Amino acid sequence: MILDTDTISSMSNQALFSMISNKKQTIEGLQAKGTDTKDMEIEFCYLVRERQRRFYRKKSYPASVID
Repeated sequence: MILDTDTISSMSNQALFSMISNKKQTIEGLQAKGTDTKDMEIEFCYLVRERQRRFYRKKSYPASVID
C-alpha cells in the first residue's frame, strides 16, 4: 500500500501511530533479511512528519533569545 500525503493527513491519530509502528517493524525485518527498504523508509518519514505536525508545536522564545 502506497501512502500519499492526503491519505496520511486524513488518518486518525490511532491509525497514524499504528501505521508508524507497523512500518518500523516491517523495515527492521526487511533490513535483517538484506532487502531494499528505501520506499518503506520514505513512507515512514512521511508518517513521522505528520506526527510531528500534529503533536509538536514550535516553542516561542523571547526576541532577546533569538537575537
